[in-house]
Amino acid sequence: MKALLVVSAALLAAPVSGDDEFLTELYDKLHDSPQQRKIRALAPMPFGVVFLPWKGMTEQEMRRHFRLMKELGFHNLKQTMASPEWTQERILEVALEEGVIPFWYGEGGWEEITPELLKRLGIPEGLSKQEIRKHPKMLAHQKEVLRKGIGLDSGRPFLEGAGDAALAGFKHTPDPILRPEDAPFFLRWLKETYKNADEVAQAWNQYEVGIDEKPFRTWEDVEEGLKRWVGEPNTLRGQGREYGRVRDVLRYKSDYHTRQILAAAQAARKANPNAPTRTGGEMGLFLPFAYRATKMEDLAQTQLETGSFYQSIHFAWHFGEVHYEVALPIYMQVSFAADLFKGGWSGAWESTGGPQQLTGAKGWDYEQSSTTPGFTVNAGTMT
Repeated sequence: MKALLVVSAALLAAPVSGDDEFLTELYDKLHDSPQQRKIRALAPMPFGVVFLPWKGMTEQEMRRHFRLMKELGFHNLKQTMASPEWTQERILEVALEEGVIPFWYGEGGWEEITPELLKRLGIPEGLSKQEIRKHPKMLAHQKEVLRKGIGLDSGRPFLEGAGDAALAGFKHTPDPILRPEDAPFFLRWLKETYKNADEVAQAWNQYEVGIDEKPFRTWEDVEEGLKRWVGEPNTLRGQGREYGRVRDVLRYKSDYHTRQILAAAQAARKANPNAPTRTGGEMGLFLPFAYRATKMEDLAQTQLETGSFYQSIHFAWHFGEVHYEVALPIYMQVSFAADLFKGGWSGAWESTGGPQQLTGAKGWDYEQSSTTPGFTVNAGTMT
C-alpha cells in the first residue's frame, strides 16, 4: 500500500504545462514504448471488412467486391479465410492490388516514418505530415512493406513452437472448473505463488470448520488433494464450495493464459516488426471477465511493446441484450478499453460492420432470435 501511495503521489506531483490541459503527456507515459509512439505518429483509424470467398468466385468478382468496399469507405480488411479454390495469401494480394490494405491494422502496419526513411526515399523533410503520407514514393514504399507482410501473416507460421515452453500442453478454459489436465499446471502455479504448502492451506481456509479434515503440510499433500478435487463430477461443488481455491483456479488460468498471449505477441513482433498485434477478447461489456478466468488489465499489458488492446462486441448477436442501442454501449466499451491501456493503442475491434442483419446469427432467447438490428455501417457511419 505504501508503494502504491508513493507512485500515486509521484504521478499527481508531475508538472502540468500550460498547453497540456488534459495531461496528454502524462497519460501517454503510462504505456509508452517505441511501438506505441509509432502508432501515435501514424494515427491509423482502420475500418475493416471481413471478406470470405464463396464457391465458384472468380478473381474479377473478388476485385469488384474490393472496389465496392473502397466506394463505401472501407480501406482495409479485418480478416479473410482460405477456401479450397483460394489461398489466403492470394486473396490478400488481390486486395492490396486493388488498394485495400489486407490487414486489420490498416496504416498501423506501415514502416515508421523517420528522417532516415524520408532521406532514403528522396522525400523532402519540409513537407507537412499529410503531404509526406500521400507522397507517391511513400505510398509505393509502404505498399511493398505491406506486401512483404502478407507472406509472414498467412497461416501465422511464426506461432508454431513459439509459445512459452513451460506451458506446452496448457489450454485455457474460460471458467472456474478445474479439469484433470489442469492439475499439473495448477500445482506448478501454486508453487510459484505460495512459499509452502501451509500457505496454501491458510489461503484455502483449511483450518476453519467443515473445510478439510487434514490441512496441507507438504507439496505432496497438495498434489494428492488436487487429484481428489479434479476427480469430483463438478469441482465447483464438494471441495470447490470453498472460494479461496476457486479464486486461485481463476487466477492460475488467467496468469498462464496471459503468458501464452505475451509469447505469441513477441513471436509475431519478431517475425514482422512493422505489424501490430492485438489481444483482448470477444467479451464486450456483457460477459463476466473474472468468471471467464480473464484479467483484461494483464492482457492490455502484453501489448505494450507490440500492439493494441481491444474488446469485441457484434451488432447482430451481442447488441440484442441492449435492444440494439449502439452509440452508448460502443462509447462505454471504447472508454473501458482505453482506461485499461492508458496511452496505448486501444479500440473496439469488431464492433462495426455490416450489413449485420445478413450474418445469419441468431440470439439465444426469443427476442434476439426473432429480431434484427435494422441498420448497417458504412465508413464508420450507421445508416
